[in-house]
Amino acid sequence: MGRRMKFNIATNILPFHRRPGSLLVCETDGFTLRAAVISRSGDTLTASFVAKSQAQDFKKAVAEVVSNLKVQGWKGGGKAVLLMPGVVTALIELPVMPSKPRAAMQMQELVRWELEPLLMQHTTVWSVGRILVGLGYLEESQAREVFARQQGKYEGKENEIKLKMYSLKRFGDIAIEQGYITREQLDEALAKQAWLRMDGDEIACGWQAISSDVDTQGSYPWLASGVNKSLLKQWQDAFTAQRASLDYLFPAAGCSVANLSQNAPAIVLEVGGGQVVGMRLGEDGIEAIVTHESSLNGAMEACLETYHGLTPPDPEVLFLAVDDVAGIGLAKTLAEVVGRKVIVLQGEISGVADSVTSGMAGAARHAFGMAGSKYCCAVSTRGPNVPWTSLPEFRLAAGGGLIVAAIVLAEVILQVRQSIAETAAERVSKQAAELDAAVASVQALVKQHNDIKAKIKEAENAELKMAFYTEELPRRTKMVTSLLAVFERATNDQVVLDSVAEEPGKGVVVSAWALSDTAAQQFVLTMKHSLELHGLAVVDARVLEKIGRLSLPGYGVTFQIVDKAVATKLATATPAGSKPK
Repeated sequence: MGRRMKFNIATNILPFHRRPGSLLVCETDGFTLRAAVISRSGDTLTASFVAKSQAQDFKKAVAEVVSNLKVQGWKGGGKAVLLMPGVVTALIELPVMPSKPRAAMQMQELVRWELEPLLMQHTTVWSVGRILVGLGYLEESQAREVFARQQGKYEGKENEIKLKMYSLKRFGDIAIEQGYITREQLDEALAKQAWLRMDGDEIACGWQAISSDVDTQGSYPWLASGVNKSLLKQWQDAFTAQRASLDYLFPAAGCSVANLSQNAPAIVLEVGGGQVVGMRLGEDGIEAIVTHESSLNGAMEACLETYHGLTPPDPEVLFLAVDDVAGIGLAKTLAEVVGRKVIVLQGEISGVADSVTSGMAGAARHAFGMAGSKYCCAVSTRGPNVPWTSLPEFRLAAGGGLIVAAIVLAEVILQVRQSIAETAAERVSKQAAELDAAVASVQALVKQHNDIKAKIKEAENAELKMAFYTEELPRRTKMVTSLLAVFERATNDQVVLDSVAEEPGKGVVVSAWALSDTAAQQFVLTMKHSLELHGLAVVDARVLEKIGRLSLPGYGVTFQIVDKAVATKLATATPAGSKPK
């Protein structure tokens, strides 16, 4: 997760440095909201109060469970976390060593770049058919029939012309025509779909390192989660209205694995939120994550697809986390199909634990910082966080304080020196016999004078640091922002940006790959024209044939980005007719 431009700070804004004594843990599958007040004592979790709401409006559902919990004796307020299907989790690779994470905002952008296509694909899962089934207005068999009619593949009594007409209609309209649902039920499903999908360009991310700095050709595994910011904001407002602080969002499926505290090889399959999330664990942590939809295709089929997507290798231990009545039957069937023992994974929690799912228990363990928390990743509602000592405001204030302290110290030393000098002069005029003592005093004054000069030098250094933070740092920040904007305009479906690194004496070195020579040349030209507006120039541009990702043939592109003044000097220093090195 993980210390996020969200400044994605520590685990994205004050990780859980201040662990709450008790925590409101909520979970929704998009249709039902569960809630439990969980507290920690040592290595034991206890659920004190539980509640559930099936209100279709999520704000009403939050208000209903909070009211129910207060009736049971809960005082309300405090911190809360939420597990929801709108959060996507994935194992990504970043060119960032776990022991040396980059600045929070830079990490946020790197993670967002990887999660954005996954989140866009994830939101399409919320089809009208799935929502109608979840609301209980449509049976799964009816949903499959309507979908078949829409695709012109239904083998019924209708003639071929009518089947073709169905393909021009929407899913909901066909369901109404068949008499399966009413227009009011369809409108309700569409309203819920608008909430669940919550389209938008802004994504909030969380991340955390998986293992030690094991170099895999410059990339390192990170566990990341992401959610649409608009969806996050609506849930946050719903909890704020009930005087509860929603601090983190977790994926609906993918938190049960936090109930495992040992670092032993295993496969964990978790069913929840209309999908199955599978993880393969190794000695160093998570090795692979696979996700499949389980809404209309069935949980068993999704479990098998997920399981086979994680093997080989095939660890000896296989866990299944599913929190419904059919869970034991699903585990038994899965064991028979794969031919191995399946262990039902449950959260170790006391109290009214029957109403607390294994995913809720895993999220609570993560929130309390207990063993196993490294296996799941949360998204902070407050965005990335940075250490306060790294803020420009702090550095500016610290620099100003050093200057003031140096001036005050110099003034005090000057006053002391003056006092000593006056005393010594008076002593010399009155007692010649004390000449030796006066010489010693003068030597002391010389030492003090040197100390003053040293302090003055320190003050001058502080001024130089002040100039760096007030002038140079903002300039570099502006340049980085401009570069990101230019890269966004210059890249397209035919160009992939491989790396951007600043090297001493070379400026910013860019490496990319393009499907065609034309795309590569166009990329270089676009970068040149765009960077000219920012006072920058592209030099030493090279386009060579290069095998890219997925072994696709293409062209590698490399060039350097320097200030125009530097580019002019390079051009002047290069003799006519020769090529720059």
